Amino acid sequence: MDGWIPTGWYNDLLNDTDYPYYRRLFQDPEFAQLYADRWFELRRGPFSSQQLLADFDGAIAQLQEAAPRNFQRWPILGTYVWPNWYVGTTWEDDVAWTRQWLVDRLAWIDAQFVAPPVFSQQGGSVPTGYNLSIGAATGAIYYTVDGSDPRLPGARSRREPRPTPARSSSCRRPASGRAPWTPGPGARSTTRASSPSRSRW
Repeated sequence: MDGWIPTGWYNDLLNDTDYPYYRRLFQDPEFAQLYADRWFELRRGPFSSQQLLADFDGAIAQLQEAAPRNFQRWPILGTYVWPNWYVGTTWEDDVAWTRQWLVDRLAWIDAQFVAPPVFSQQGGSVPTGYNLSIGAATGAIYYTVDGSDPRLPGARSRREPRPTPARSSSCRRPASGRAPWTPGPGARSTTRASSPSRSRW
């Protein structure tokens, strides 16, 4: 019952009977990459910190009026109630602690994967001569100029990262330490669009 800790995976506490096949799936670098890709896709939308905290604050707003009556009926503030780890002296304490737990949990999950590259332009039209830059906090960036996956099966790279004149590109990063290889030194690549492009990067 360590749910109060914002770090760690629950499956690490399970045996192979309770968690029968996912460990084997994560040994496959292709599955691990898809898993990380899906996480960061959700983080740009419904799982973004802004959206999740807005959902949290919306739920709190709905409970605001009823909270005093709840604790008048059940005076448990400042009292340990199993299995809660944190014991707040006020409802606001409990709310603030839970909100911070959510922030810390999201940050921990993000840190379990190599973050995807960041583009200076997220698709759309660009003028002639536009310089597209691709940056990453750590590791090397592998990319292609024809939209294909820059990784070969088994998380092997097709080629070393290098700047190439292009209209569009496709980028991938290794998902996490679970993959059987890791990227090289940090790099920042730039591609130059020779003409306006509506391609999705």
